[in-house]
Amino acid sequence: MSTASSTLELAADHLLTVERTLDSDVVRISGPDGAVGITVRVGPGHLSLDLGEGTVAIHSAGSLTIDAERLTLRGRKGVVVESGEDARVEAAGRLVSVAEDQELEATLGDLRVRANDDVVIDGERIRMNC
Repeated sequence: MSTASSTLELAADHLLTVERTLDSDVVRISGPDGAVGITVRVGPGHLSLDLGEGTVAIHSAGSLTIDAERLTLRGRKGVVVESGEDARVEAAGRLVSVAEDQELEATLGDLRVRANDDVVIDGERIRMNC
C-alpha cells in the first residue's frame, strides 16, 4: 500500500482528511480557506499533534492534568502563568530560574525566604531599603 487518502466534509465547510501510508497515518482538519488547523500524525513509536496557526484555547470546567515523563513549555514571544488564587511551583530536586533580569514582588504582604542551610547573596552591590 503506497498512499491512500479519504476526505469527509464537516460542518461550516471544514474538511477532515485521512492519509494512510505503509508506516504512518495523518489526520488533518482544515478550514473553508484550506488552512490546516489540526494535524495528528500516528506512526511506530510516535504520536504528534500540531495545532496549526492562529489562537488555540483549551477550556475545562473541571481540573486539567498534563502528566508526562518530561514537559517543556515554550513561548516564542512570551509565557504567562496566571492563577486566580494561590499558585505553587515545586521540585523534588533543584529549582533554577534564569533570566537576563529578574524581579520578585509581593504586592500585598510579606516576602519570606527560608533555607535549611546558608542563604548566599552575591552581587556587585547589595542595596537594601532603597
